[in-house]
Amino acid sequence: MAVIPGGVRFTGFVAPSDTADTYYVTDPIYAKGGYREVVDLTARDAITTERRREGMMVFVQSNSKFYYLLGGIDNSNWTEFTGSGGVSYPITVDKGGTGLTAVVSGRLLFGNDTSTLAASSSLTWSEANKQLSLPGLVLTSKTLGSITAGQLEYNGSSLYFSTTALLRSKVLLETFDDGQNITLGTVNGTQIGTAASQKLAFYGATPVTQRGPYNISNYAILRDLDAQDLDLDQIGNLLGTLLEDLKALGLFS
Repeated sequence: MAVIPGGVRFTGFVAPSDTADTYYVTDPIYAKGGYREVVDLTARDAITTERRREGMMVFVQSNSKFYYLLGGIDNSNWTEFTGSGGVSYPITVDKGGTGLTAVVSGRLLFGNDTSTLAASSSLTWSEANKQLSLPGLVLTSKTLGSITAGQLEYNGSSLYFSTTALLRSKVLLETFDDGQNITLGTVNGTQIGTAASQKLAFYGATPVTQRGPYNISNYAILRDLDAQDLDLDQIGNLLGTLLEDLKALGLFS
């Protein structure tokens, strides 16, 4: 067994005079490395080189933070310890924290930047009502040209919502699931197209505006219908015009 040079030899451990003695036998401020407490950062930096060892830890009372020596024993090597146990200051996400000192009941957290989270009074959850409150909803990464204020927008695969009006380029529904029906009101009814200038078509035909009035002499121009004294040619023109209009709408080929 080799002798340890430069040390004071003990043949037993250091102990107080008896079990009733309350006086301490060691003070960590005189030890090398290990753990100790200091008043402030100035006192931390004043720890002598001879009493430093990489990995030692110091608690600074003035800011309630822990520091340890990492990568060396100079003052530049003091590194803040961000363990979560009993720490009340903000801890960044990359260190396992949120970047917040507290949260408000019901508010949901979201990424504020690359290292912290944030909360908003508009983004909340009510446990009592089982209700999620959102200022706006976009269930897709697709960029829309527009959304109507307060209206859900569905493009066949994605649902969009906004509380403010945006230039809309998507209709409410593009495709109904097979077997779905449209239920209409029984008091005021429902219009398909609210103006003659709006275009409509069926079965893949090119949408057209409302067809014009009938003319018994030439069904290809504007048409006015007088049901009295029609001859066969005139009736033929009217029927031909009607068939032309139905074909334009795509109701038959």
